Parts: sequence; C-alpha cells; structure tokens
Amino acid sequence: MQPNGEVVETDSWRLVVPPHVTGDSPILCIPTVHPRGDRRVIRCAQVALDAGFRLSFVWLGEGEPGRHPAIEERLLPTPASTKERLLSVRTVARVARDIDARLWHIHDFYMLGQARRWHRKTGRPVVYDVHEYYGEYYASKLPLPGWARRFVGEQLDRYQARTTRATRGGANLVAEAMRSPFDRLNVPVAVSPNYPSAEQFREGLRLPFAERSMRLIHTGSLNREYGSQALVRIAKRALDRDAGLQIDVMARFSSQQDREDFMRMVEEAGNPPNLRILDPVPTHEMPELLASYGFGLSLLQPSHPQVDTAVASKLYEYAVMGLVIASTDGRAAAQFISNHALGFTVGPDELDLLVTKITELRRDEASTEAALDRSVAHARARFTWEGTSSPALRALYARVVSGGSAAVSRG
Repeated sequence: MQPNGEVVETDSWRLVVPPHVTGDSPILCIPTVHPRGDRRVIRCAQVALDAGFRLSFVWLGEGEPGRHPAIEERLLPTPASTKERLLSVRTVARVARDIDARLWHIHDFYMLGQARRWHRKTGRPVVYDVHEYYGEYYASKLPLPGWARRFVGEQLDRYQARTTRATRGGANLVAEAMRSPFDRLNVPVAVSPNYPSAEQFREGLRLPFAERSMRLIHTGSLNREYGSQALVRIAKRALDRDAGLQIDVMARFSSQQDREDFMRMVEEAGNPPNLRILDPVPTHEMPELLASYGFGLSLLQPSHPQVDTAVASKLYEYAVMGLVIASTDGRAAAQFISNHALGFTVGPDELDLLVTKITELRRDEASTEAALDRSVAHARARFTWEGTSSPALRALYARVVSGGSAAVSRG
C-alpha cells in the first residue's frame, strides 16, 4: 500500500504528511518524557497529521531531528536514571509552553500539572493520553496496606479526570476499563488500544515456522518487573538443556540503571551465547524484524501492579505477525491468549516449563504453522490501529477543538 502523502523519516520514527497539511495548518504540540520514537506517541501523531495538524515534538532522545514544514522536533538529552527522567518534566514543559499550539497532546501523568498551566495561559485544550493504569501503578509503590493503596489509587484516578476537565480537553485511554472517572465528570473520552498498524503488518513477510521456530524475541521494556532476570534465566536453562534456542532481547531500558542491572545479570550468568541484545528499531521496522521469529516472550512478574489487568502492547504485535506467545501467567495475558492467539502461560518460577512447552510446539511444526495461520487471520480482523484506535482519537481531537464536552467514543 502506498502512503497517501509525503514520507518523513528519521532514525527513530516515520510519519506520512498528507497533502492537506501545510505550513499554515494549526500546530498540535506533543511534549513528553517518553523516549523518542515511542510507538504509541508516533501512532497518535499520525492521527493528528491525518486530522490536519502540523506537529511539534518536544521529547528525550539523540539523533538528527526531523525537518519538515509540517513536523518540528526538539530533542533533549536522554536521562541516565528514573530520577533524571522525572526532573526533565519541567524542562520539556518550559520548551513546550512557548510553542503556539492550537492543541497539546501529553503522554505523561507527570505532565498534568504543566498542562493546567498551559491552559490557564492560552485558554487552549489539552488531550491527556493514559498509557497505563497510573492510579493503580503509583499507589502500588507505596508502603501501605491494600485498602489504603486502593484509596490512593482512586484519588489519583480522580485527579487525572479533574485535571483533564480543567484543561477543557479530553482523555485518550489505552483501555475501556479506564474510562469511569472521566465519564463521571463528563470528560470527552476516546478508547484507543495499542493495536498494530494494518498497513505495516502486511502479508508475505513471515518466514515459514520451520525456519524461525528456534528464535525467540522480547520486544518490550526491560527491567526486573518486566522480566529482565527471567530472560537471562531462560537463556541459561535453554543452553543447559541444549534446546537449540536463540533468544533476542530488544534493548528498551527506561534508564541507564536498568541497562547496567541487566548487563550485570548477563555477566553473572556467564554471558550465555544464545542471548543476544538488539538495538531498538523504529515502529515501522518492527514487522520485518518480527517476521523471522517463532516465539514472542512476555514476562511480567507478580510484582508488576498491572500483571492481571493490562494486555501488553507487544502481545498484539506477536499475534498479528504470527508468533507463538510464551508468557508468564498474569490474568490479562492468559485471557488474551485463550481468546485471540496461539500461545501458553507459565508461572513466574516455571521457566524450565516454558522451555519445555516451546520444545513441544517445535516438534510438530506443520500443526503449529496451521494453528498460527488461523490465529493470525483472527487477530488481523480484530486488532488494527486504523480500524479502532485511529477513528476514536480523530473524533476526540475534533470534539475537543470544537469545545465539546460529551464522551465521544468507546473505540
């Protein structure tokens, strides 16, 4: 499929500027402390272009900024730690406040206070993108009994909804279950799950399963809650069992501390030769990468506060590209696999069983290939950004800019 517009590409992202977007189009500003090229940020940015906005990014990362009359990019240094990332919020906000934006689209809980200041200064609205169950996530970090954490989580959810309403904006939610606090305050809402792009995940890329069944990949964030220690243990166990598996891990670290922790674990395990670290790739290069893998790993640990409630974005990509999903047994992942994909779950301490199950699926490659064909057809019919998420977000932009106040879409 040929893109309808001019392709603008950097080493971190690719966007298509439609013909109707010109140097006179209104600006949508995207200030964020998410890493440059974040998949959800880029997909939302494409919706904004399609809706007729020029873009102005302010975010964290290295490289040559994109240069196009319709896309301005301002880069700030990548933080070395989580603390530095939080401290960068004010710097990003200070740069963003001087941009003459018709609309802001923020992607960080920490940016809500700044969003309120922008609105007070300009009178213009802010769309708040809710990537995670932030109330539950941050409350879970507090040393409190369960009932107190639940109370704090509810208060944080109310804060998000109240602040979004105060900016006369709207909320773009990654999951339907997040909408209640916003609905109670009559805040405009769009539900746009992190489904992959149908245009990117086109037919004809996948290798036959027999040629990729020995290759495993983990594409998500990498720290202990997301299973970095488990990845090293799986590689070591597969090597000890002579299972013939190659495990590739994308280097998506939230901080330098997480990177150093992972590298230390790899070294302590004897640098398993079947464990390879890949540089992150832009979203538009993910299909070609995944096409050569047989299994996709998702290893959320019990300590992760959303292990039972959130479907990891990488599961949608694995399913659409025809990878067998090998996951730890959080309730959300188990339900997704049961209803929509080929795969299995194991307990967080059953990593040897994970290797066994992969070995069993490799024994009958023809049957596994046939089952994957069926699950891919199902996934591609249900999980596309263009089919569900993009229309919902575009309607939200229109409603917010026009000053509407009713909820707009359930996705």
